[in-house]
Amino acid sequence: MDRGTKVWYNGEPYEILHIYESGFCEIRKLETGRVSLVHKDELEDENHK
Repeated sequence: MDRGTKVWYNGEPYEILHIYESGFCEIRKLETGRVSLVHKDELEDENHK
């Protein structure tokens, strides 16, 4: 996963804004622009919705 990658979190589409060395990511919900901080293990890529 890289910055700008489209991912799914809780069944909703998001985009990765930043990935920290700790494994946490800032993600932005595509529909609303809301930003969340989650661990990368909680994310699914576009192919595994």
